[in-house]
Amino acid sequence: MVGCSGCSSNSSCSSCQFGFFLDTGSCSPCLNLMNGCLDCFNSTSCLICESGYFLESSTSQCQKCETNLSGCAFCSSGAQCEQCQSGFYLNASSCLLCNDSNCITCNQSSLCVQCASGFYLNGGSCSPCSSLHSSCLFCNSSDCLICKVGHFLSLGSCQVCPDNNCEVCNSSLSSQCLHCNTGFFLSAGSCSACSNSINGCTECSSNSVCSSCDEGHYLLAAGAGCEPCSQSLRFCKSCSSSSICTSCSNGNILANSSCHLCSDFLQGCSFCLVSSICLSCSQGFYLNTSTHNCERCTNLEGCLICHEDQSCEQCDSGFFLENSTCFDCNSSMPGCIVCSDNSTCQICEGNLSLSSGGECVEIFPSS
Repeated sequence: MVGCSGCSSNSSCSSCQFGFFLDTGSCSPCLNLMNGCLDCFNSTSCLICESGYFLESSTSQCQKCETNLSGCAFCSSGAQCEQCQSGFYLNASSCLLCNDSNCITCNQSSLCVQCASGFYLNGGSCSPCSSLHSSCLFCNSSDCLICKVGHFLSLGSCQVCPDNNCEVCNSSLSSQCLHCNTGFFLSAGSCSACSNSINGCTECSSNSVCSSCDEGHYLLAAGAGCEPCSQSLRFCKSCSSSSICTSCSNGNILANSSCHLCSDFLQGCSFCLVSSICLSCSQGFYLNTSTHNCERCTNLEGCLICHEDQSCEQCDSGFFLENSTCFDCNSSMPGCIVCSDNSTCQICEGNLSLSSGGECVEIFPSS
C-alpha cells in the first residue's frame, strides 16, 4: 500500500510515511489535497510546508510567500522573507526590486553583483554583451564567450563565418563550416542549397537525401526526392503523398483527399469555399444569396450576366441591352449581327455592308 509505514492487516494501514495522512485504513498524499504541503495531520491541516510557502496558523494551510511578500522566494512567515527571487534584494523583512532589470542578484544598496545571460557587470550595472563585442551572446567584462549563429569566436571577439549559409563554423579554421542553415547541407566544409540538388526540397542531409519538401511537393520514400503534387493530383496546392491532397489552389475545393472544380458540386459556380456554398457564378448564372447556389438566367435570351431579379446586366454578341433586357440585333435591324443599340449596327452579315447611317445594305443592290 502506497505511503503506508505500518499496517494492521493486508488491506488496512495503521500509520503513514512522511507526506501522507491516514484516511480510513489507507494513506493519502498531502500535496494532492493541499498546495505546498509536505506533511499533514489530515486533509485540511498541514504541518510542514515546502520551500516558497509558509504555514498560515489560523487556517493550517500553506500560502505562497510571494502572495504576501512580493519577490520573496523563501519565508518563515507571511511577514518575514528570508530569501528573495532573482531580480530582488532583501531589505529587512521584505524584497525590493533591483534597479537594473537585467540584474539577477543585487545587494542592499541595489548595486548589481550578477547579471542575466547576455549581459556583463559594468560598475554595478549590467550592459549587453553586444555593446562589448558585436554579435556576442554571452560574455564576461572583457571577452566574448559565445557568439551568435553565423559567427565564430576569435581572441575573445566574434567574426562572421565566411559562408553566409553557415550556422556554425570552425573557430580554428573559419573557412570550414560545421553546421549549415536550414535548407542547406554540409559538403566538404561548405554549404550547398538543398533545392539545387533536389528539386522542391527545403531541408536535406545530403545532395541525395531530402527530409522536407516545399508546398506543392511531397516527399518520396526514404527521402529520395520531392515530386510535384500537381503531377498526380489535379489542382492540388499541397499534398502528403501522390494520392492524398491537403489543400487546393484558389477556386477549387478539397473533398476525399482530392481537388474538384466548384462546378463539380454546384452548377454554374466559378468560385466557392466549400462544396455547398458558392460565392461567384459563371456567365449565364446569377448567385441566389439565400441558398448560395447559382441559378440560370432563365427566359432571358442572349443574356450573359444577370441578377437575382432576372434583370440582365450584359448581353451576348448579337444582342443589345435595353431596360435590363437583351434584344436581337437582327430583329431590330435586318442583317445586323453586332449592334450597340436598336438603331446603331456595328457589324453586318457577310453579304451586306454597313452604311454611314448605321444600317446594313446590299453591297451590289439588284437592278
